[in-house]
Amino acid sequence: MRASRPRFFRPIITVALAGVAASAVASESGNPCAVIQDDSSRLACYDNTFGRPAAPPARTVPPPATTAAPAAAASAGAATAAVTAAPQPVEKQVEQFGLDPEAARKQAARTSSPPPVESIESTVTDAKRRGTGELVLTLANGQVWMQSQADSRVWIKPGDVVTIKKAVFGSYLMVSGYYSFKVRRIS
Repeated sequence: MRASRPRFFRPIITVALAGVAASAVASESGNPCAVIQDDSSRLACYDNTFGRPAAPPARTVPPPATTAAPAAAASAGAATAAVTAAPQPVEKQVEQFGLDPEAARKQAARTSSPPPVESIESTVTDAKRRGTGELVLTLANGQVWMQSQADSRVWIKPGDVVTIKKAVFGSYLMVSGYYSFKVRRIS
């Protein structure tokens, strides 16, 4: 007796086989651009074939001035590099701490990216419990953090100092006195 496959697999198998057949036909016929050895010429051929716009002209870097003193030029370049490599203030780093990766990338795109902060310390200004039991804490820096899991044994009140550290897999650990628990930033 023949084993029957569920009917919903037939369209999936048909589409997969059609894709394999199409790629085999494409590789047999080939594109005339594929035989061009020079990389830039081959790319230009593909761009012309598939209608992509031409790349903007490449910028040329002017040669260094030979009339200026080499030592003066080197020291001016070093001063410029020192100004651009200066680290961002800690306040900028604290603003990004705890944001989900997408929000942090968007914020970093607007400003230059500071080195990552591994932990922050702040004073609790407000502490509430949600109806589901999670503790919601507002810090002096304006950030709001919530327990990842409800734990009624944790008691933190306004005025307590807490430290929030990076933990594994993008999670965060809040430490205050005896208590240590996972939290996530909600604003």
